[in-house]
Amino acid sequence: SATANNTVEPMTGRVAVLLFLVAAANAQFATKNVGESTKIACATNTLTFTIKPGTVQAAGDKITISGLTGTQTADNTELAVAGAGKDIFGSKGGWTKNTGSMVLTVAAGQSVPTASDTVFTFDVQNAGTAQTAVTPKIESSGSAAIAQADMS
Repeated sequence: SATANNTVEPMTGRVAVLLFLVAAANAQFATKNVGESTKIACATNTLTFTIKPGTVQAAGDKITISGLTGTQTADNTELAVAGAGKDIFGSKGGWTKNTGSMVLTVAAGQSVPTASDTVFTFDVQNAGTAQTAVTPKIESSGSAAIAQADMS
């Protein structure tokens, strides 16, 4: 802070903490891709996600993917997660049909790394009729929150 004679005090611990919080607040997902296995009506559609957060997501942190609306997949608190990164999330997530949301909790002893992509999948049942494409969103909450952003 500036003193009466306009000199600046050396950095204090409070300022360092503030700088850390600003850096964490500006964190984003460096990679946030989604793909699907089929567009066929009523078919089981394997959704593949590739993510790389800008800050490590630690045990207990939650990653929410939303906007996957229009499926026939019923609410499920333990929807199976597969793929190379499945163990990071304990091989399951919480699915909510009306919002098309999957909440993945980082399992005990695990983390989502920042140095490499994490790939995981889960299955949904496509709608009975064709629908307009949706743009899923991703965000995280917990020790190192990342604001919601569109996936590609």
